[in-house]
Amino acid sequence: MSRRQKCCGSDATASGKTLCYICPLLQRLIEDPARAHVFVSYQSTGRDQLHEFQAAVDAMGSDIRAFTYDGDTHKMRAGHSRTANVVLDQSGHAAQRHLPHHTKWAKCFENLRYVVIDELHYYRGVYGSHLANVVRRLRRICEFYGSKPQFICCSATIANPKELAEALTETPFELVDRNGAPSGEKFFVFYNPPVVNRQLGIRRSFLAETRRIATRVYRAHQQTLIFANSRLATELLLKYIRMPASAAHSRRHDSRYRGGYLPPALRTT
Repeated sequence: MSRRQKCCGSDATASGKTLCYICPLLQRLIEDPARAHVFVSYQSTGRDQLHEFQAAVDAMGSDIRAFTYDGDTHKMRAGHSRTANVVLDQSGHAAQRHLPHHTKWAKCFENLRYVVIDELHYYRGVYGSHLANVVRRLRRICEFYGSKPQFICCSATIANPKELAEALTETPFELVDRNGAPSGEKFFVFYNPPVVNRQLGIRRSFLAETRRIATRVYRAHQQTLIFANSRLATELLLKYIRMPASAAHSRRHDSRYRGGYLPPALRTT
């Protein structure tokens, strides 16, 4: 990994972008003990990335330590995060917790070599401006402690990853967009619910149509992901799909996931 900023940008979803930065990070942290900070868009994403990172560390038999530092981090674990080689955090949490209290994180900032911004395409508009200011503050603090971290940005489904990364961090980037991940044939179908009232332009409920289509897919024994535009829609769709009239499998084959769930709720889905 060269010192030039890296931007892994135009690869497809699930093409292994996480491994693209985890593997070089592990190699460098083993060769030269240092620190890395990973910005994630969601708290759940941070937990998922931690599991992947820890699995790689355990497979290598290394003593590198990684911790999440978010709103659910217990005060006792905050101290572990300050001594970790890798910290996974959200930008809003960083602006409130450890950047204002950087003296407590002095060892981390002194040895900070890498800053990863995952899901780069998420940081646009006001939220993107917020991250840009957090990055500026982070760079000033690192300069105060004598470090100059390398930035690594990962994204999918975005047309201009290099330009966005340079705008957010105010540093030049090198675009890496060669996708070697295997991929099967894909078909894209755009479907509009039928009109039920032409005078008022009212169409059939998209929830009802999603239920109908999902039921047909279930009966064909195809694994399916359904994305909804709100938490309420997620709960309603699961309720409709689990109704006896539409259920093609037992309840244990249907589960839901959305932001805001506590661990007990996830175990019951």
